[in-house]
Amino acid sequence: RGLEMLSHILKINTTLKKVGLTYNSFGDLGAKHLSAAFKRNDHISKLDLEANDIRDEGAKAIAEVLRRSRSLVSLSLKENEIGDVGACAFGVALKHNCSLKKLKLDNNNIQRTGAISLFEVLKINHTLENLSLAGTQLDPQAVEALSDCLTSALALKKLDLSFCEVSDKDLEVLLPGVVKNCVLVELELGYNNLHFAGASVFAKMIGQHRSLQSVDLRFNHIGDQGASQILTALKENEVVTSVDLGDNDIEGACVADLMELLKSNQMIE
Repeated sequence: RGLEMLSHILKINTTLKKVGLTYNSFGDLGAKHLSAAFKRNDHISKLDLEANDIRDEGAKAIAEVLRRSRSLVSLSLKENEIGDVGACAFGVALKHNCSLKKLKLDNNNIQRTGAISLFEVLKINHTLENLSLAGTQLDPQAVEALSDCLTSALALKKLDLSFCEVSDKDLEVLLPGVVKNCVLVELELGYNNLHFAGASVFAKMIGQHRSLQSVDLRFNHIGDQGASQILTALKENEVVTSVDLGDNDIEGACVADLMELLKSNQMIE
């Protein structure tokens, strides 16, 4: 009843710009009520529907709103139950939308098909700058598709792949796509499965990429040797300003390398 009343208000209110309805568990039915209202109100710029038990049917209704919207800039659907069908609906919507800059779909039930659909959009969408898929299980085919799409991504500045079980081999597959990309500024790879081999790949990435400024590698298994390779690469890089290597089994041996880096590279925060 309350959501129906809110939907009615949203249909006639033209001053409201931001709507947050997190942790209400209103499900697909509630998402459909809200979507009907937003079709009549194209003034909302930020919509946060985190943790509402929204599944594919609700996601499809919201995606239709996104497809038509000319005002929505930020959309968060984290912590829901959206699967490949819903993710594909957003992929289709983003082929038509020209306003959205930030999309967060962390911790849903998106698998290969849905992830690839979203990655493909990066090649044709001119406005999406921030894509967050933390907690999405990416299989080798999805990783390969992402690498290919990053090669020609038009606008993506921030990509969050935390908690995605990214392995050393996955990072090696991503390397060509990231290196050829000239717009990516921030890459989050925390809480994954990266070891020394992954650190070596990342060191190559830093050495060749010229737009990446911020990197999050927290809670991996890089160790002293891996960290040393990354720090060495950073000595020759004047673009990266922020790197987080917290909780990576790094011990005292790397402290000297870090101090040397801070002396030679004044850009690191």
